[in-house]
Amino acid sequence: MANRHPARQPLQHKRQPTGRRQCRPDFNLVTKDLADVSLKTYAGKKKLISIVPSSDTGVCAASTKIFKRALKGRGDVVALVVSADLPFAQGRFCGAEGSTTS
Repeated sequence: MANRHPARQPLQHKRQPTGRRQCRPDFNLVTKDLADVSLKTYAGKKKLISIVPSSDTGVCAASTKIFKRALKGRGDVVALVVSADLPFAQGRFCGAEGSTTS
């Protein structure tokens, strides 16, 4: 595919992304309730991770809602939506959307 923006350099990854059924290294996150969680917290479940800059933007909020809706009723899957928001902003978003998850 031709580079449509020659002034922009292609994104360089320091690591190769993991493939299907490969394990990510564990990492820690903070929930809206200030609890620490890690991938180990959700052991035994499939984990889908969506990373957004901020839930306070329309596009990120919409993608988060679509992501959560698509997984509704799937007890074997946990959706982790990771943003740069403070936990209090995450709580506000979840409250406004009626979400009971962290």
